[in-house]
Amino acid sequence: MSTASDGQRALLQRLVEVLGADERVESAWLSGSFGRGAGDMWSDIDVTVVVDEEDLPHCVGEYGGARNPVGETEVLYTLFGRVISAVRPDWERYDLVFATIPEFRTHDKAALRPLTLASLDAPAPPPREPKPYQPSADALEGAAREFLRILGLLPVAAGRGEWLAAQEGVGLMRKALIEMMMEANGIGRGQRGGAKRLNPFLSDAQRAAVEAIPLAGADLPSLLAANKGLADLFLPLARETLAKAGASWPQALEDATRAHLARTVGLVL
Repeated sequence: MSTASDGQRALLQRLVEVLGADERVESAWLSGSFGRGAGDMWSDIDVTVVVDEEDLPHCVGEYGGARNPVGETEVLYTLFGRVISAVRPDWERYDLVFATIPEFRTHDKAALRPLTLASLDAPAPPPREPKPYQPSADALEGAAREFLRILGLLPVAAGRGEWLAAQEGVGLMRKALIEMMMEANGIGRGQRGGAKRLNPFLSDAQRAAVEAIPLAGADLPSLLAANKGLADLFLPLARETLAKAGASWPQALEDATRAHLARTVGLVL
């Protein structure tokens, strides 16, 4: 069951009142993590708002503008011409996703609840038979090549003393490793929800392995340790994942990168 804070309840009540009084709104639905019955006190409030096509630009302009009817915000911006993202002064967050009636017909109704305060406490919908996830062989091969390319740039950063750039590279490879783990677990990008949740999509062993990778400091020894820790996890996992997806492994690039790192910075993988 979802667990909401007093602040989230107050925000949702305000959204219920404002959208319910707007004659242009055909219907409004709690979506996102609360719509799936998986929200908690750290979640934002996501609402899908259904309007006529002719009203959509006016609604987006109004709710994303200086006279936003929801009230005062500290952050307010519009994405893709239909998503209003906001942060209130108490740091409660909400997204309004405006959709036309034909667009709404294509939405997954199992992840939507009618917009009422009681919907916060609604139980999760019954599980549906998941569709088998079919990863893209081209995307997986591209991810493996990009990891190896970034890995191979460590000597450039080290040679220039660009420790900040090298730390950025570690961050990119760490993200690539986590995404490859999710691919290996059969979880596609469309199944992962927001960027602030990773725990449900990784095993305990995977999380522990990533968390154990040494932190990258502004010095070569710690950067070498971080790069090696990431590569030792990524390369065998990616090789196996690509093989299962029928993707080609970039062996020549891997061989060249290994030789390059050993020769230039003494990193043996």
